[in-house]
Amino acid sequence: MKHRTSFRLIPVLAAAFGLLLQLPGYAQLRLGDQFTSQPVEANCRVLHESREGQYAEQDVLNGRHDAGFRAFDPALLDGNASSNWLELHIENDGATAQHLFLGTSRFEYINCWIKTDSTFAGPYRSGLRVPTEQKAVAIPGLSFFEFDFPARKTTRLLLKCVNRNAPVMPQQVIPLTLMNKMTYSNYYEKPADYTYMFIGATAIMAIFNLLIFFITGVRAYLLYTVYVVFLSLFVLALVPQFAMSIYGKLDLNTFPISTIGALGQIFYVLVGRNILETKKYYPRIDKMLLVTTGALVLSTCFSFMPQLDMVAALINYPATLINYPTLIALGVVMTFRKHLPGTYFFTASVFYCSGVLVMIFQLLGILPPVLFGFLTAPTALEIGAAVELALFSLGLGARINQMRRRLAQEALERERLKREQEEERKRALEEQNRILEEKVKERTKELQAERDKSEELLLNILPAEIAAELKQMGKATPKGYEAITIAFVDFVGFTKVTEHLTPEDLVATVDYYFSNFDNIAVKYDLEKIKTIGDAYFMVSGLPVENANHALDMMQACQEIMAFIAHERQVRQPLGLPWFDCRIGIHSGSVIAGIVGHKKYAFDVWGRDVNIASRVESGGFDGKINVSKATYELIKDRFPLSHQGTIDAKNIGALDLYCLQ
Repeated sequence: MKHRTSFRLIPVLAAAFGLLLQLPGYAQLRLGDQFTSQPVEANCRVLHESREGQYAEQDVLNGRHDAGFRAFDPALLDGNASSNWLELHIENDGATAQHLFLGTSRFEYINCWIKTDSTFAGPYRSGLRVPTEQKAVAIPGLSFFEFDFPARKTTRLLLKCVNRNAPVMPQQVIPLTLMNKMTYSNYYEKPADYTYMFIGATAIMAIFNLLIFFITGVRAYLLYTVYVVFLSLFVLALVPQFAMSIYGKLDLNTFPISTIGALGQIFYVLVGRNILETKKYYPRIDKMLLVTTGALVLSTCFSFMPQLDMVAALINYPATLINYPTLIALGVVMTFRKHLPGTYFFTASVFYCSGVLVMIFQLLGILPPVLFGFLTAPTALEIGAAVELALFSLGLGARINQMRRRLAQEALERERLKREQEEERKRALEEQNRILEEKVKERTKELQAERDKSEELLLNILPAEIAAELKQMGKATPKGYEAITIAFVDFVGFTKVTEHLTPEDLVATVDYYFSNFDNIAVKYDLEKIKTIGDAYFMVSGLPVENANHALDMMQACQEIMAFIAHERQVRQPLGLPWFDCRIGIHSGSVIAGIVGHKKYAFDVWGRDVNIASRVESGGFDGKINVSKATYELIKDRFPLSHQGTIDAKNIGALDLYCLQ
């Protein structure tokens, strides 16, 4: 999962190393009896056509354009649409004839001629855009030709290679590669039994860890399961025989099979973060890994858009070069710190990398095609991947066990501290209870007497101060209050509204309005004095003096007007009775006291009570009408406007203000 690639990339790394080992400009390939496989593009000469069909086939075959062939130049083949003739001379130095295969995934259309002695055979047809049944060798997604090369003979190959739509990128091709029958069989024929063993092992690991996820709910097991799926698909894509059975009918040049590798890398990083506990031990590195993982997600999305495929590659390669070395290095560090999950992770990475290296060395011919009688390049990769997955599973289990042990220890420590705190609280409570019991015994009689008085006061309907005086003295002395605010709330057109109401409806409606007035009065610590027909009479600033008496009264009256307006909006469309009101407010002084001997009533008297009543009766309907005395107290807090004067009976002219 170290590269964005598909199964067509099996020989790519080998090809890269092989090209470095070849001498530039060497145009003839010599084969011995021990030949296995080799990229041969650098051994070719190229005749470039500026337009397709520039040179007639017979003219090229008859040698009329031999002087136009030049040394191999990869720039002629990659990138843009192109048409080229490739010439390859192969000399079989061996004592026996060889049956060889020539294959690539670079071109859309290929015609091949082979000349031994003086006769050309062909053309043999292949190419990525050619239907499989019409190819010289029927392999989907690849272009192969099959030839017999006589011993002690030199054979000339001519290939006309055409790309019309430039369908592939340079990093996604198998270069022109020559291989013997054994190499071809190992890669492109029936999969070995080890492939099926690999499939079975990974399926078991995926199902087992998925069950653990459903049982425990630990998300790391789900991430591991997804990683198993993508790594398995990726490895199988690197086993050509199996990959062709899966992807054979797809257009391998446009369908992003390489996306599987990128997705696998994403979950490799997520699993590695869990096993190595990077968030806990290396928070900065963990943030970096999250950033590179996000970049991989973005590149994966881009890979589905051909016009952004190059951008996806530019994002993906740096992220890959950061992720794998970083995680493997952390695995080494955690191994030295005797962190068991980290040891599993590092060992798993070693096995996987070893499998990849064995595969590359076998493709390069550095190692024999078959080691120990069974280990081919695909098998080495499968074994490395299977061991990696098994060790990752063990590392994940060790990580979860460590976490559970740590949580168990923390739980035990919390339980110990809880017991100690509980014992300490118990001792403190016992001491406190002892002290309280002594105090309770001492004050029981005093508390009982106070309780009796409190119960009597709660039953009294009078203000507390008046009731206490009445209880102690047998009478209550009237008291003057110099700073109070009085308000009268009167319904407008009350008689007209109630003409068509039954007595029950009238009482219920008035009770509903006055009950809400009561709630507002309680909210602002106002003293309701009484109701007089359809008028509501209340005072602010007594029996407990209040410096904000005018402000509290004004706010209460605003809420009453808001309630009146709301009820009008609700009731009027329904045809229900509703009231408008007129409010008069005045500030001044009063005398308060109780009257009567059997049914006590608390009341207030004074000239300012009459003024408040005149402000209300002479005010504007639907408005809060304020006297000049109240205006002076609240003019800085409320928008009040002067509305002229009224002639109040027995009082004279009064300035009238209204709330805007």
